[in-house]
Amino acid sequence: SFFEEAKISDGEVEEIRKRFLQFSRKVNTGKHLATSQLTDVLFLDDFVHMLEHYNIVNNPAKYEAYFSAIDRNKDGFLDFDELLRGVCAADPKTVHILNSFTGYERGQYIFDFYDANRSKTLEFTEFARLVADCASMKTNDPTNEKVRNTALAKAKELDMLGDAGNLLHFSCVKFKKFYECMQSEKLRGTSRLFRFNASLIRLRPSDSSLKADLALETPTTVRFRPTATPRSHSVDGDHDDDDTSEGGEPPLQEPSMRLGDIQHDDSVVNFLHDVSAEIVCNSVSRSPFSQQLLASEISPLSFITSAPGGEGYGEEDKSAGCLPPPDHRSASPAEPVDNLAGEEEASGPSLTWPMFDAASVGEELTKRGRAAAKKFVQSCLYEVSPE
Repeated sequence: SFFEEAKISDGEVEEIRKRFLQFSRKVNTGKHLATSQLTDVLFLDDFVHMLEHYNIVNNPAKYEAYFSAIDRNKDGFLDFDELLRGVCAADPKTVHILNSFTGYERGQYIFDFYDANRSKTLEFTEFARLVADCASMKTNDPTNEKVRNTALAKAKELDMLGDAGNLLHFSCVKFKKFYECMQSEKLRGTSRLFRFNASLIRLRPSDSSLKADLALETPTTVRFRPTATPRSHSVDGDHDDDDTSEGGEPPLQEPSMRLGDIQHDDSVVNFLHDVSAEIVCNSVSRSPFSQQLLASEISPLSFITSAPGGEGYGEEDKSAGCLPPPDHRSASPAEPVDNLAGEEEASGPSLTWPMFDAASVGEELTKRGRAAAKKFVQSCLYEVSPE
């Protein structure tokens, strides 16, 4: 079968199913109004979102062509079976064996990919683009003279040109004729057509696509406070008693801030909302300033875990490693909220947490506090990671 020849494992099928469900929406696909059948599908905008999220197509102009080719029944959306077959055919590592399952399946996708007007035939401009891509030309613009001449020469070679008086007439190509040219290898270079730039199913643990999956999880507030010495306390709670290299010097520590370490909590005292937490995790931990913090035995996690309301708040730690400490803990509830919306000091953004006692304020003030928290985090990021 196609999947066996393409070497698609059951685990990879489940991997693409998981990605499909992350971007799909449920719609009623029943043919009659009385029939209610909710099915997970991808519309064009959902499909584009998925392509952009995993960065598997470099040219946005090709998004719709991929969608149309994968939509085999032309109903305007992709169900899971359509997506699975399509992404397997477009995978960079899927073999392209002529006169076999993969060659025939990929031939259909290639034909539909270049059939821009959905006429079920390839007109000359569409054929010219296909020939240019087979030859890996710098452009596939059919108005380009070199592209046009190359396409005319190939069409003549494949008996696709006919005489119409003093003019040459291009006979529109149907799939049967196109596939015969593929099988006979008169049209070479088709194995490079209809290919994603990266795999959506064959992902290694180091792939950026896997890291992108973490962004789909809901980031919220960290529920613990790190100790002053990062070497004695890791994010996962593991301890490493031997952290010195053979030369006797401690190894360079990498900041570890993953969205998986963040747990959900609906309490308003954890006013740092989801987006801000994600910004901190993804930006602060990558900044050059993080290494300076670690060199001073200060964990970058302190930027989000020493917020008022988190575990450990109120347990005063006198060591220099607990940065940044909340300011003015004895302030009244009304005063801190006003301070949050106030102007920044002339010396620049402060890296200390603003005070916010959410337990004593109403919904409106809570909204103001959350908005100010986001502004505060953005100030922190500008300070520690200006790039």
